[in-house]
Amino acid sequence: MKVRREAPCQRRHYRVNAPVAITIDGKSYPSVDWSLGGYRIEGIPSGAKVGDELHCDLAIPFQGFDIKLPLRSRVVRIVEADRQMAGEFIGMDERSRQVMQHFIEDLIRGTMSPVEDTILRVDTPVTPVSTKPDSNPGEEVPKRRWPLRLVGRVGFYATAGLATILYAFLTIQANFLRLEVNTAVVAAPIQSIIATADGKIQKTSAEPGERLAAGTPIITIEDPKLEADIDKSVVTIDRMSTRLVARKREYEAEKEKMADYARLADARAGALTEQVSNLRERKALARVQ
Repeated sequence: MKVRREAPCQRRHYRVNAPVAITIDGKSYPSVDWSLGGYRIEGIPSGAKVGDELHCDLAIPFQGFDIKLPLRSRVVRIVEADRQMAGEFIGMDERSRQVMQHFIEDLIRGTMSPVEDTILRVDTPVTPVSTKPDSNPGEEVPKRRWPLRLVGRVGFYATAGLATILYAFLTIQANFLRLEVNTAVVAAPIQSIIATADGKIQKTSAEPGERLAAGTPIITIEDPKLEADIDKSVVTIDRMSTRLVARKREYEAEKEKMADYARLADARAGALTEQVSNLRERKALARVQ
């Protein structure tokens, strides 16, 4: 066995041949290969020279959609014989770098694969549908029949289960939910009395056996937490009232200041008007002279 060792790649970034389109000055160029560091395209933009900075849009076709990244690049090589141009990306932002790195890593790992000028995930069906007529038409294929045995078993067990559930329900109703005597059936509704709040009972408003009208309070309950909340609210209202009075006083003081400022502004406006009149008189006198 002969072992041959190849020199490692000296490139800083791994290049992929997945199809992308690079638009420069409104014209789209197909890529030969690309990476995080730069690209190589088929075709040379008009007027492009080595060292020029170009604004380009990198479009990655993914699952039928184009993911476009606005980038800036610098021309590093032009091959006139092959009609190819190579450029390096400059000033790439972090978001564009992460998007490109995600696609490159998935293409290297094999999670994604280029199929028919677009990048698809391997876990999605990538086999195109054949447009040729079916050599085995449906009328020649035996039609699928209903599994009668399975349908019969499902129907039997479903009917038996429903009958068992109905029998159990009737048995529970007859033995536990209803009491039968020889003379009569006694049934009385049960009304639960629930307090609207938790607390300590202070007093009762009725005696045992007394009849009361609907909505009449029966007991009075003291809720310590509610009382504490009420006290806190009262203190808060008093504090806010004090602040409101202070703010009103500040408002009145500011109104007085505004009045003073208005008078001062009127005085300055009058002085300026008089100065303008003097300047106009001097202008007229200068013209006469």
